[in-house]
Amino acid sequence: MPFKRLRISFDFQMTSEQFAELPFPAAKELAIMFDFAMSGKFHRDIAATRALNPKISNFHNWVSRNRDAFLSALE
Repeated sequence: MPFKRLRISFDFQMTSEQFAELPFPAAKELAIMFDFAMSGKFHRDIAATRALNPKISNFHNWVSRNRDAFLSALE
């Protein structure tokens, strides 16, 4: 899936178990989060989230603001 704002593409073919073994802090916790999100039990209410925090950003704007950090992390 390409990230429009970064202008690069990622194609990760990795299981959550493989991801959990990556050598960075919280890799295991992120793998668990990804499993939960893909389980179909994860439901979100964007309108309620915006009501609680009207300044919340969407994903594309957040990536755009952090573009340089992402690119340097990928080097």
